[in-house]
Amino acid sequence: MTAPGFDRSGTSFGERYALVRRLGVGGMGEVYLARHKLLGIDRALKVLRSALPADAHPVERLLREARALAAVDHTNVVRVHDIETAGGEVALAMEYVEGETLLSHVRRLGPLSPGAVSDLLEDIAAGLDAIHNAGILHRDLKPSNVLLGRASNGEVVPRIVDFGIARSESDEEQLTAPRQILGTPAYMSPEQAAGLPVDARSDVFSLTAVIAFMLAGSAPVIAPGGSPDLDSWSTSSAWPQSIRTVLNAGFQRFPPDRPSSAKELALRFRSAVRDQESVPTRDAFPDRGGKQPLVVPVTEILPRELPLPVPARPAGNGWGPWLSVAVLGVMLGVVIGLL
Repeated sequence: MTAPGFDRSGTSFGERYALVRRLGVGGMGEVYLARHKLLGIDRALKVLRSALPADAHPVERLLREARALAAVDHTNVVRVHDIETAGGEVALAMEYVEGETLLSHVRRLGPLSPGAVSDLLEDIAAGLDAIHNAGILHRDLKPSNVLLGRASNGEVVPRIVDFGIARSESDEEQLTAPRQILGTPAYMSPEQAAGLPVDARSDVFSLTAVIAFMLAGSAPVIAPGGSPDLDSWSTSSAWPQSIRTVLNAGFQRFPPDRPSSAKELALRFRSAVRDQESVPTRDAFPDRGGKQPLVVPVTEILPRELPLPVPARPAGNGWGPWLSVAVLGVMLGVVIGLL
């Protein structure tokens, strides 16, 4: 037996796995980067905490997580490989995803652009729908439960993980006492916070909170049984109304009023982003059906150091100058006569 929180890096779990380093600590156990001693393959090994109280049903929960993950084969969902036991302890051997969590990604970079959010959202939604299609509810979707790995071409691939409190929609066995609430308050739907029955639209609410986190760079503040106020984020004033409309739809208090699936939420958000990108920017010279004349003073066009051209003498019979002198003389005579 080991003390809670004790870092077991450098030791072994049973005969097959060497614990390389600790990746994280959760409420039910600790996750290690582990190497299979015979195959040389890296795995993420979730070791169940031995000091958990019996009424927490730790083994049942871990087995449930294993069954949930094993039922889903999708690019955006972390795969489970095996259940390991050693010295009276139980561990879940999962696919190891090298990268960072969505939580650390946003904390490192700050709020993401709507376009970047939409790209990540489509993959996360695809994974969440695959989970729902397998008849499973996640019930704890949040940024720290989304891993950002990389494909062979370098593209970032979100992967949903940590199904510790997931359950089948048809599973009649309840591992929580009546009205007992499990989950993360900042990302929890009103019905889940109230201990009421939940369905896939509860995860849609949580996914909406994940979207808001990516846009704002901070977790939403949700009153128990309610929805977050978008104006509570200092950055929300810069969000286009089309995006706020999508978030408000996902944050509806009653499940029937929300998008029916994660994909629908992602499509609405993508449409809102495209609508915003299609808004024309204000131009200093708006197009009015043709090229606009550019009016610039002549002195700005001609070199200032060159003299202005002298008008050429008009062609004629030569009487023009003398006639002008005669007229000037007559006018001068009239003025003198008046004096």
